[in-house]
Amino acid sequence: MTNIAMEVPSRSWNLGSVADRVGAFHTILLGRYHRWRQYRTTMAELDQYSAEQLAELAIAPADVARIAKEAAGS
Repeated sequence: MTNIAMEVPSRSWNLGSVADRVGAFHTILLGRYHRWRQYRTTMAELDQYSAEQLAELAIAPADVARIAKEAAGS
């Protein structure tokens, strides 16, 4: 059996910095997930309206995706 050892010169990793990076990455992913869910919810709500109903709301069918992105904060 071969024993593999890796040395990384001039790198000082400690558990705290790794945990901070993982925590920051988790926060970013969670924010993106919430924006995506808001986008999908808004799209689903607007998709329920007919073209005439959207016109009454002064929304063009082509603008539905843009409005959903704005609602999600993207």
